[in-house]
Amino acid sequence: RILKSDDKGWYICEHKAEHNHALSVNCTEKLHWKSHWHIDRWSN
Repeated sequence: RILKSDDKGWYICEHKAEHNHALSVNCTEKLHWKSHWHIDRWSN
């Protein structure tokens, strides 16, 4: 889980090494996932 810090940066607050789905091929594909809508696509 990624959260935004007070200084407008990002930090990881929770990490799960296992996935319950196939991983994305690219960042554009992630934007279609509801869980990734809030992630700024330009922050890579």
